[in-house]
This record gives sequence, C-alpha cells and structure tokens, in this order.
Amino acid sequence: MPHTHKGNFTMAAAAAAIPTPDEVEISPGYRIDNLGKPPSDRQISSEKRARLPRLRYVLSASAASLALPTGLSTGFFWLFSLPTFGLWLGLLPAGLGLFYSLKSGLVWNPQQVALAAWDPRINEVVPYGPGLHARLPYEVATEADNIPLQIIKHSFTIEVQTTTARAKLEILIEWRPSLENLANFTNVKDDEPTINTTLDAFLSSSLTSRLSRRSAAYVRGMLNRINVLLANEFMGEINVRTGKSPTELETDFGIDIVTIRLMKVEFPPDVQRMLDAGDEASIAQDMVAGWLGLTPDELKEALRDGRVTPEHFGQHMERAMILSGNAAFNINRIDVPGLVNNIIRR
Repeated sequence: MPHTHKGNFTMAAAAAAIPTPDEVEISPGYRIDNLGKPPSDRQISSEKRARLPRLRYVLSASAASLALPTGLSTGFFWLFSLPTFGLWLGLLPAGLGLFYSLKSGLVWNPQQVALAAWDPRINEVVPYGPGLHARLPYEVATEADNIPLQIIKHSFTIEVQTTTARAKLEILIEWRPSLENLANFTNVKDDEPTINTTLDAFLSSSLTSRLSRRSAAYVRGMLNRINVLLANEFMGEINVRTGKSPTELETDFGIDIVTIRLMKVEFPPDVQRMLDAGDEASIAQDMVAGWLGLTPDELKEALRDGRVTPEHFGQHMERAMILSGNAAFNINRIDVPGLVNNIIRR
C-alpha cells in the first residue's frame, strides 16, 4: 500500500520502585481488566477524521444526483407539455447517480473491523471504526486495509532475582489495534511477534527494576498492588501535551492494552515452603487472638504488656497449627520468642 512505512518505536524508562500502599494512586484513565464495550468509532477523534466535511459531501452529492437528472429531464419535456413524463424518465438516471454517490461516499465496517483508508491529498491514513460512515471519494482503500479489532492474548514468563530468592513471574497481556492510532498500527499489522517481544522486554525491565530490591515474601504479598501499578502504567490517561500513553509503547505501535496482569509468582520449592509456613503462622495468630477474645491488634498489646506470656502464646499457637491441619512439629520450626517480637514490632 502507498501508506506503508516503518515507524520509530521508543521504550520508556523503567518505572521506579514499588511505593507504599498510601502512595499508590489510580490515574484518571485507570482501566484494569477493562474488556469493556466493543470498539466504537467514537474513539476516533475529529483530528484523525473530520466527520462533518465528509457528511456534507455525501448529502450534497446525493442531492445533486437526484436533482440534476430529474430537473433536466422535466425541463426538456416541459417544452413539449410533458413535464410528468420527463420527471419519471429522469428518475432512472437519478437513481443510478444516487446509487454511485452513496457507494463512493459511504463505508460500512462490521463490529470487529476497522478500515485504514489512505488520503492522497495529505498523505495520511484516515481511520474508520465499526459501523456506517461518510467518506470522501478519492480516499484509497482495498481489502488489505481492513483491520480486525479482535483482542490478541499473550502470556509469557520472566525471572527476577529478589533479595532472597529467584522469582518466576507469569504475565498476561491482552491487546487490540487502537482506532485512534490506527495509522501507527498499519506499520506493524503483519508483525504481531514484534509487538509481543517488545512488550515482553519492556515488562521484564520494568518489573526487574521494581522487584529486585524486595524480598520474596514482600513480592508475593503485593501482587494486587503490582497489578494496579501495571494498569496505571499501561492503561493510564493519555498525556495531553504529547498525545501519548504513559509508556508510549501503545501509541507507537497503535494498540490498546485491555488487560495486563501479573497472574502468578513462583519460587523455588524450599523458599515456597518457608513462605507457606509464614502464612500458616499468620493464620494461626488470628486463631489465637479469637480464642483469647482479642483482635490481632489487642493481641499485640497483650503480648507487649505481658498479659499474654510467650509460653501461653506458644501453647495456643501449637494448638492452632494442629487444628488448621498441620502437624504439631511445624510449631517447633517457628521461633516463638522471635515471632512474639515481630508481632510486637508491627
């Protein structure tokens, strides 16, 4: 096609480290797992396609195709006192003219299809979304310029070295061509692997930067927060000044990220057992607090002021571990005085 050209794709700098929960703010454009409504032509701004001039053309061309043949035919036969015959005779060419005017001035796309037409006057792609739209007759479009808008699903894994263990992260990304930036997508529409590979590399760099200074336990406990940050980064508000998405990848490739999620974090078996033991201990602490008629915060205060002794706490913990389905010896793997100190310090 005459509008095929290669773009320059940029990779934004990796994001800063994970903030605290209070520092996490959802951007105004936040859309996590937003499969949402089907693609709509309303997503295309008037800067990318001026609708009013196209509508005026279709209306004026249609009116002219009806008025001229019937008017000329009626006027001619009026000279012979047969205006009605002239009117009916003029309807045939008028109907043909109206048909060709509408055929050249309208475009219809199915629900999950867009059209990337080429305007030779300005040498730019003109995007058309699903539905019926007015167009200009000199815009060039072929069957190859029909762009499917179905969602592309891409899963991959990366490995990140935390401060205590190596973590394997399972990532899910779902994207589809962007109606607003369809011109950019035409450059890579036949190169889906390049899009996925670039997303993989960017996410690997971003998550490595964020998680490499954290412990394995910290990473496992912050999956929801990481997903919020990823959604902000990849599905945040478009920068008004630059007109680009936060990472710029979506704008440069002409895609919309509709889902991005860290699905799962896996650790080596020995590290996983240690983390599971910590989870079991946390659940057991809540059970102990309930038996004593205390909230977790009240249990902390009771351990601090001595109303609950470490020995008493340890006995209850052993009972809680047994009742939760764990062998009694698991409690021996937990340093009860150290656990008490950790609870008090929280």
